[in-house]
Amino acid sequence: MRRACTYVLGASSAIALLAIAPTAAHAQGAEVFPGSGAPGTSITVNDGNLCAGTAASATSEAFGTITLSQGTETMVGTGTVSNVAAGSYAVRLTCGNGRTASGTFMVTGGTATATPTTTATAKPIGGVGAGGGGTQSDISAAGLAGGGALLVAGGALGVYAMRRRGMGRHTA
Repeated sequence: MRRACTYVLGASSAIALLAIAPTAAHAQGAEVFPGSGAPGTSITVNDGNLCAGTAASATSEAFGTITLSQGTETMVGTGTVSNVAAGSYAVRLTCGNGRTASGTFMVTGGTATATPTTTATAKPIGGVGAGGGGTQSDISAAGLAGGGALLVAGGALGVYAMRRRGMGRHTA
């Protein structure tokens, strides 16, 4: 019976991990650092390993088109926020391997006098040290509740199995 309990707990843990696995897949895509800025702000765009080293470009009304080149770990490119009105702007990443992704960039503040630069002038060294990026926004209450329910159910089943086994030994 102890072996059966181990299998039940192992299976419930695996199910819980599978329930949260789709969240990691959403981490791939257009990542803009910083996530917001005024016109004239220098930005960096990376592909989050979506393009797998193929040609890539990021396009937005906020900064025009940025051509990404191979960095240490991801495809990256730099540019400058254009002289546009404050607001949220869509960012579209297009890979040479046919994959696409989207993101957003928030333009803040007034207008700029700098001329936008939209192509990478030098290959960046290393990745962007910016933490998890936009992965926090992919967390849903339903996903967390479902994962928690699976863990609680697995624990309760394990306790039930252990108590039932212990009850069978007491004979008078």
